[in-house]
Amino acid sequence: MNPIPRLIYHNLAPTLHPSNTVDSVLTIRFSTPVRVESIRIIPEGVESLTGIGSTYPSQFTARVLFNVSPSNPVNALSTTNITFDGTSGWEQDYQIDMSEGVSTRLMVIVGKIDRLSLSVYGYGPGTMSTAKGPSVREEGSEDMIEKEDWSWVSNWAGGVSGLLQLLDAKVAPDKREKAMECLELLGEVDSTVYDQLVQQPSAIAYLQNLDTSSPSPLVQILYKDARYALHTNLRHRLPDGHRYRALVEGSEESRRDAAWALLPDEGALLILQEVGPGDWSLEDKVSGTSRRSALIAHLEEWKGLKKGYELGLDLLVDGIGSGWSSSLVRKILPLLVKSRTGTGTRSIDIPLSYSQEVVTALVEYPSVIDGQSTLVATATIAERYLQNLEPSDPLCNASNPTATSIPQDHTPDERAISRFMQSLQSPNNGYTHSLTPEQLLSALAPELLRSLSTARQPLFGLAPVKGPTHSQTLASASAFAGKVYSSHDFRSRQVTAETPTVGSAAGGVGLGVSNTIRGESRPASRHVDDYVASR
Repeated sequence: MNPIPRLIYHNLAPTLHPSNTVDSVLTIRFSTPVRVESIRIIPEGVESLTGIGSTYPSQFTARVLFNVSPSNPVNALSTTNITFDGTSGWEQDYQIDMSEGVSTRLMVIVGKIDRLSLSVYGYGPGTMSTAKGPSVREEGSEDMIEKEDWSWVSNWAGGVSGLLQLLDAKVAPDKREKAMECLELLGEVDSTVYDQLVQQPSAIAYLQNLDTSSPSPLVQILYKDARYALHTNLRHRLPDGHRYRALVEGSEESRRDAAWALLPDEGALLILQEVGPGDWSLEDKVSGTSRRSALIAHLEEWKGLKKGYELGLDLLVDGIGSGWSSSLVRKILPLLVKSRTGTGTRSIDIPLSYSQEVVTALVEYPSVIDGQSTLVATATIAERYLQNLEPSDPLCNASNPTATSIPQDHTPDERAISRFMQSLQSPNNGYTHSLTPEQLLSALAPELLRSLSTARQPLFGLAPVKGPTHSQTLASASAFAGKVYSSHDFRSRQVTAETPTVGSAAGGVGLGVSNTIRGESRPASRHVDDYVASR
């Protein structure tokens, strides 16, 4: 039984320490060595284990560093890059897949990040934190993820390899039986036991030659798994009646025909990769269609990403070569999206001459399959082919309707409204909304919001729109008077002498006249100049 990765760290708002003017740093210290399997980033507005994510901005590239052990030199840092795109509205997972035997106690994330909501999955023992506070140092936490240590089962024999060496007729019966029991127990918690077992022909021969009414549980598992059953050390030892006997016996053509008849079994796909698919146009005896159509049908019906899906997709794409057609593009693209939505990284070099068909197939594909968003996968695949379309082509906008829906420089409230509006157009996302009535009305009915806000006591707890104050009224009146005054036609009168002009009163200042200073006059309005005093 394969071990299951478990949560070893979780925090919706860890403290990010600025390292310089552009990058931020998050440092996570595990209290014990852990083997990291994957990292999950929760976008802003998406619900997680303990609340709503707050990662911002919604797109960035960051470096992830691990202090791995064992290493040479000691305490060497292993690094990888991740590109985050949270515009699809779903949590984003990044596979780390540390090798067996490699562990870390320090993880560092560096990037242009304002806020980060993060979960880390792996194999313990390790420390899990669900704290909402700023602390990111996990040493001494009370929440411990315990993983039972099974090494004691094989330590007495020198490990699993030592147990396998005891499966020999020359070894004392009691030790052989004890070794078999230990291997069966370890096999239930660690599948790598079978990876080592299939590499030992002598151990396989011993288990097969046991005088029992039924095969050993160890051998039964080897028979069921195509990767083990078709291994070079076991394929020619398969018992009579085994479904894979026809795949490994006879001529290459007979093995190929047996593989096509056994589809969609993973073993059949392994053999077709080994001997080649042959003539794709031949009729499939089961479906009555061509072999290519039969394989496409099997992949279309595949639920999730079971074993062999990637094998089948690789076989299909390699068999097409340069023989692309519009119908093949429309059939292959959904299969590729399904693969990329899961853990697949397969890319297909479809000629650019089929850009219209590629983008059309991606637009028509469902936005969610098996509970996972396909928007990121479709947008990534479409990027190359969109550049080959005319900017006026409607497919340019339809291919990725959410790419520009959430602006990066707006306030959190404005981004929350943008996510809500996005969900109205594309409801298949993971956003969780908690908008106030005022925010909802501002998004759905801004005119109604303005109308309701004018009431003395508005409904729904809306803030009332205040009327003008007395000072504001005076300011408005002053501005109006200024406009009336400025509507007159003003002019300046040049005066050549510096003596007071005729009509001056005390001090030389009066209506329609000027007391010049340095040759300039005070402005006078025309209607005053035309005034004639009555005598």
